Amino acid sequence: MVLVKGDTTGLEVRLERRRGRKLVCSGCGARAPGYDTLKERKWRHVPLWGIPVKLLYGPRRVRCPKCGIKVEQMPWGPSKSPLTVPLVILLATGSKLLAMQVVARLFRVNGSTVAAAVKRAVEYGLAHRDTSGILYIGMDEISRRRGHIYHTQVYDLSAGRLLIRHLQTAVDDVRKAEAEQLKKKNPELLKGTKYLWLKNPWNLSPKQRERLGYLEKLNLKTNRAYVLKESFHLVWTYPNRGWAKRFLRKWFWWATHSRLQPMRDFAWLLRRHLEDIVSYFKLPISNGAVEGLNNKAKVIALPREP
Repeated sequence: MVLVKGDTTGLEVRLERRRGRKLVCSGCGARAPGYDTLKERKWRHVPLWGIPVKLLYGPRRVRCPKCGIKVEQMPWGPSKSPLTVPLVILLATGSKLLAMQVVARLFRVNGSTVAAAVKRAVEYGLAHRDTSGILYIGMDEISRRRGHIYHTQVYDLSAGRLLIRHLQTAVDDVRKAEAEQLKKKNPELLKGTKYLWLKNPWNLSPKQRERLGYLEKLNLKTNRAYVLKESFHLVWTYPNRGWAKRFLRKWFWWATHSRLQPMRDFAWLLRRHLEDIVSYFKLPISNGAVEGLNNKAKVIALPREP
């Protein structure tokens, strides 16, 4: 049974299940008898003619022979989520085309609601994606804020998907760990240096180049990670697949023997995708597709890092 009340400022739709029907277990999807009823909850749903809509329902728990006592599976989404699946899809899809703030205004929701929908959609996509059919990848860097270019994007060009941006993250993880170690001995040494290590050298200001030059003379773990990052880009200067593959294998050895765990982790990730990377030299593809995907990445707003 469905009961609707409200006005142009908002609608509340109260849902009630028919008695006597077995319910779907959220754990395994099998039908099972009801166990008890939980407190009524609210879900934000797709607006109707611009009017905000909320679904109200008291979820049932089921006694599943396989999973035990579980909350029933509801067609509009998980019981603990404040958004229904249709609204998540609507907001996340809109954020691929428009800025989050614009989507929020269009659907009369908070910006945090749009961000939560995008995050949920991305998490679902990552959990269910299939990388077995990847043939060609493209790599580029994008800036999240002016002057701070540090996100390396790797795309599946045949399907237009963003796969990884782990190299820059690995360098920054080394920096953060070393800064923590230096807190007592020399807390100011690495303070405010994040973008020195993550920006491209040609994007550094004269003042930044001067400070980086000083830090490079010290025996820092962060500098070792930085050198590995910069040397990795040499792979794109090789004229053919064979030379590039030999270089990457040598770079893998350097990284795995660097005694820097984040760089070792990235090296093993690289090893797993080695054939995908060197496929670029078999069939080079222009940056056009990558630039287009970069624009999409900027539109959906990359999350801020600490």
